[in-house]
Amino acid sequence: MHTSFTIIFLAVFLLLNSFNYVRLRKFTYPSLRLIPIALYVFEIFFLFIQRGMIPNVFGEFRIVLYAIGGISMATSFIMACLLLLHLLILKTTPQNTDLKRRQAIKKFFDLGVIFWLFSSITKGFYNATHLAITKRRVKLKNLKQALHLAMISDAHIGPYLKKDYLRQIVDRINALNPDIVVIVGDLADLRAKLVQEDLAPLKDIQSKHGVYYVLGNHEYYHGATALIEVFKRHHIRVLQNESVQVAGLNLMGVNDLMGYRFKHFEPDFKTPFTQINPNLPSVLLSHQPKSLTHLKQKPDLLLCGHTHAGQIFPFSLLVWLDQKYLYGHYHLKDCQMIVSSGCGFWGPPVRILTKSEIVSIHLEPENQARV
Repeated sequence: MHTSFTIIFLAVFLLLNSFNYVRLRKFTYPSLRLIPIALYVFEIFFLFIQRGMIPNVFGEFRIVLYAIGGISMATSFIMACLLLLHLLILKTTPQNTDLKRRQAIKKFFDLGVIFWLFSSITKGFYNATHLAITKRRVKLKNLKQALHLAMISDAHIGPYLKKDYLRQIVDRINALNPDIVVIVGDLADLRAKLVQEDLAPLKDIQSKHGVYYVLGNHEYYHGATALIEVFKRHHIRVLQNESVQVAGLNLMGVNDLMGYRFKHFEPDFKTPFTQINPNLPSVLLSHQPKSLTHLKQKPDLLLCGHTHAGQIFPFSLLVWLDQKYLYGHYHLKDCQMIVSSGCGFWGPPVRILTKSEIVSIHLEPENQARV
C-alpha cells in the first residue's frame, strides 16, 4: 500500500507542477516558472519524511522541512486551481480586443493570481493552526438530563503537530468543563515509540465521566496495537466494537473501516447494539462518515471525523464524493449525525474555507424547551 501511495503522490504532484510550470512560462514574469520545480523538490522531501526515510536525528530541521513540504503541497494545488481559472478567463477575453488592452488585462490577472495565491496560503495557515470552538445542540429522546460533550478528531499528532499543540487542545477542552470527552480517531500520526511523549497532555484532560476514543485510519498505518496501549496509559477508554453506559447514554464505539483492509481490528457494526439499554439514547463514535452505510441499526446520534471538511477547497469536492457527508450537523431520516472538520491537519498546514475545531455538543432531552 505504501508503494502505491508513493507512486500516486509523485505522479499527482508532478502533473500539478508541470501544468503550473507551463502556465507560468507565459506570465508577465516568466522567471516564476522556477517555483513549481522548487515546490516539487520539497514535496519529495515531505514524502521521504512521511515514509520515515529521513531519520529523527535531524530534529528541528526535519520538522521545518516537513512543514515546508506540506506548504508546498498546498501551494501546488492552489496554484493549479488559480492558473486554470486564469487560463479560462484569458480564453474568454473577446478576440477583437486590441493588443495593448489584452496585454493590460493579462498583466492584471497575472498579478491577481500571485496575490490570491499568497493570500490563500497565509489565511489557510492561520485557519489550520488556530482552534475554533463550534457549538452544536442536539435533542435526544429518552435522555434524562442535559449533558455536555466535547468532541475532537483528526489531531494528527506526529511529524509536525507536537506536544505544545496537543496542550493547547487539552486546555481548550478543559475550559469547556465537559461531562464527557470523545475523540473520534486519527489522534496520532507516528508509531507509538516516536509519538508517546507528545501524547502526554492527554492525561490532563478533565471530564466528569471520562474520555472515550475510537480508532481512525491513520492509527492502522502506524501500528494500532501499540498506540492503543499508549492511549490507555493516558487514561483514555478505547471503545472497540462495544457499548458502555455513561451518564444516562449508551456510548458506543466501532473500529475504523481501514480494519477491513488490514485484516486487523476490523469494525463490527452489530455487536455494540446488542449491548445497549433500549431505554437510553445511543451515541455512536465512528471515524468515517460513510460508515453510516454499514449500519443496519442506527444510533440516535452518530459522531464522525476523517473528512477535515475537505481541508483545502476545492479538494473538498473529492472528499464529498468519497464520504457523502462532509461537515456539519445532519438531520437524517432515522438518526442525527455530526461530522467534525477536526482539530489538526494532515500534510499541508493549511485550511481553505474550513477550520480546525473543537466541537462543543449540548445534548438536551427531546421534550426540554430551549432557555
